[in-house]
Amino acid sequence: MNAAHLHIILNHFPVIGFILGLGILLAGTFLRQAILRQAGLLLLFLMALLIIPVNYSGHEAEEIVEKLAAVNSIAEHEKAGEWAYYLTLAAGLFAAAAF
Repeated sequence: MNAAHLHIILNHFPVIGFILGLGILLAGTFLRQAILRQAGLLLLFLMALLIIPVNYSGHEAEEIVEKLAAVNSIAEHEKAGEWAYYLTLAAGLFAAAAF
C-alpha cells in the first residue's frame, strides 16, 4: 500500500466527521444538552487529529499521481484539501479549548 492508497482510504473520514461533529455540536447547543455538545467537540477534535495523516499522505500521493498520463492537474483538489486541512485544524483546536 502506498500513500495514494492510504489517502483514498482516509480522506473522507475527516470531511464527513467534521460535518457530523458540527451538526452534533449545534444540536447540543440549541437543545441545551451538554452530552451532545461534548460529543460534537470530541468528534471535531478527533477529525483534526485524523486530518494530519490525510494531509501528509495527500502530499505523497500527489507525487505519485502527477506521474500518471491521465491526470492533467490536481491543483484544485490540493487547494480544496488545504482549506479543509486548516479549517479542520482550527475547529479541532477550538474544540479542545472548549472541551
